[in-house]
Amino acid sequence: MRVLIAGAGISGLAAARGLVAAGHGVVVLESADALRLGGGAITLWCNGTAILGDLGVDLEGTGQRLSTLSLRTARGRRVAEIDLELLTARFGSAPRVIPRGSLISLLAGGLPEGVVRFGAQVEDLEADRDGVRVRTRAGTEYEADFLIGADGVRSRVRALVLGDGPAATTGAAIWQAWTRTRPGAGGGRRWPRRSPRT
Repeated sequence: MRVLIAGAGISGLAAARGLVAAGHGVVVLESADALRLGGGAITLWCNGTAILGDLGVDLEGTGQRLSTLSLRTARGRRVAEIDLELLTARFGSAPRVIPRGSLISLLAGGLPEGVVRFGAQVEDLEADRDGVRVRTRAGTEYEADFLIGADGVRSRVRALVLGDGPAATTGAAIWQAWTRTRPGAGGGRRWPRRSPRT
């Protein structure tokens, strides 16, 4: 099949990897002029690293493998501790923390040249029983059997299909960060060392 994907973030690139591997013709439309490599750290649990392995993404040497999940109060009292090595042995894939930019680069690196089209902001689309036609802001037109909207919380695809109203919120939020620190201060492969104060 011919597939268009709007957005070259983690979801869009992962979908592209899977579809290309299955033999489909894929074009990823990315509005930016290059891959967006900013952002903090991504925590990948056993299911996530297993899926990436199935997509041919080798995570060895990137980020940090996790061995222990420690839950503590703001004053440091231990609430629970989970041995992640047991989960790794059970599921065959280890949890890992990885910078978002590194994951984006690994996902994009396994795609054939020309799959990702930069400077391709989705402007308009038409869909019918025969497929979908997409026009970019620059005026380039693409046709495919279907379109995947993976263009983020302010998705142009969602707005064109469902209207311009705001996306529904889930009520959940997670804040993570990736920072430089002195050697030995990071607590090894334990995550997190301490709960944030609230």
